[in-house]
Amino acid sequence: MYGTEASPYRVQYCRQRGLHVIECPVDHVEPMQSLAPFDVVYSTHVLEHVSDPAAHVIQLTGLVRDGGYLCFQVPHVTLGEFLFMQAHYAGHCHSFSPRSLGLLAVQAGLTPIRIDVDDDI
Repeated sequence: MYGTEASPYRVQYCRQRGLHVIECPVDHVEPMQSLAPFDVVYSTHVLEHVSDPAAHVIQLTGLVRDGGYLCFQVPHVTLGEFLFMQAHYAGHCHSFSPRSLGLLAVQAGLTPIRIDVDDDI
């Protein structure tokens, strides 16, 4: 199992606990290409930060073996206080709803099999 992390502090923290973590920016998957293909690629709270989510999803699909899974977790644009947070946090370049996330997956050539909405912050 491997992971990527942009924060040097978090990379060090993970490595001290025996995890295999590669330090790299959130929108760069190149360091993982030599380790691919993976059965599962999981992206948690990254798509809202990258400038081109469609290109990023396409890059991630290149890391998944045929028949494997690509899973995303993003904040839901219309739930709770997210609209307020989105308006006041420049780090989020994009917002997603279940429909827009599904359309993004289809645009990248994926077949969505499940989209869950969790309002438990």
